[in-house]
Amino acid sequence: MAFKTKAIPTPKNWKELEPHPLAELADYGVGINQEELTRSIQEDGFDPDEPIIEYEGKILNGRHRRDAAKDAGVTPPFARFLPDGPEDAISYAKRKILRQHLSISQLALYAARLVVASKNGDGREPIAIEEAARMVDVSARSVSHGVTVVEEGTENLQKAVSSDEITVSDAASIAEEPPKVQNQAVRDVVSGKVPTATASAEIQAILCPRCTRTGASNRKCLS
Repeated sequence: MAFKTKAIPTPKNWKELEPHPLAELADYGVGINQEELTRSIQEDGFDPDEPIIEYEGKILNGRHRRDAAKDAGVTPPFARFLPDGPEDAISYAKRKILRQHLSISQLALYAARLVVASKNGDGREPIAIEEAARMVDVSARSVSHGVTVVEEGTENLQKAVSSDEITVSDAASIAEEPPKVQNQAVRDVVSGKVPTATASAEIQAILCPRCTRTGASNRKCLS
């Protein structure tokens, strides 16, 4: 599918432009070496074939390149996205995301965010889990796990999946636990204390039943 863009003058406020909500469905920095990108722009200039894409007054694609250009002291070229329909912007954002080197869990989380965002009455048709799964070429089950993480998980748990420190299925298994349990599980996995978030939640249930939904010990709360 060919997407339409039109070159436009670089906006005067290009340094302050906010990312489009569709761009923010993927966490900033994931799959991007920002320092290397800045160095490349400093040494070779800004690639005119990769302009910053503006849509609805926000950055639909290129927020990393925009920030690298700021740091490099280079003014980047801009183009405006010209969709033929409301679904084009979703398809465009999806294609750009797929260019990054993301794991199955990261892709599933991105697809899940598309599903959840489409439920919020933004004028687009709701996206089914199966459709979102096909978009990013992962299983519907993985995207379903992602929806659970997005709708029930804490910010820390979502970031752990986005950074590929916890798998989406592991995160989904604890996403309905209290926030204290989820956040402790993230700390335990990241520190190497336990191999999975599920294992951390099970340990917490034994050691601190007041903080979890299950458990059979009256030991002092660890948190």
